[in-house]
Amino acid sequence: MTALPAWALPVLIALNLLAFALFAADKAMAKAGTLRIPERILLLSAFAFGSVGAWLAMQLLRHKTDDRTDPRRKVFTLGVPASLLCQAALLLTAPAHAAETPWLAGLAAYALIFGLLALTRRSTHAKRRRRR
Repeated sequence: MTALPAWALPVLIALNLLAFALFAADKAMAKAGTLRIPERILLLSAFAFGSVGAWLAMQLLRHKTDDRTDPRRKVFTLGVPASLLCQAALLLTAPAHAAETPWLAGLAAYALIFGLLALTRRSTHAKRRRRR
């Protein structure tokens, strides 16, 4: 493992705090029965190197974890931990010079796969509105 740049740790902490806050706000909105944060925003916050905060919020707040009642939640129950593992692997294998091609290719593949997954995920509220 090589040392990350000095700016990386504060950025990672901020991204994880943001993901946790978004999941917590969505849980509060769900309890209140008000307008919710779109699922794609929650997923993007997790996949944008905020998966630790998203996973902690899911576990501590029991939010988006019961995939028995809604099978579409598997995107959260499987996707956020998978994202966490990929992010950990990318951070632990970061080279001293980030311009090294294999590491950049891995980062690009991660961004493409999880970014497309999050962007193509539609909000369940949007689906309900279209059915009416």
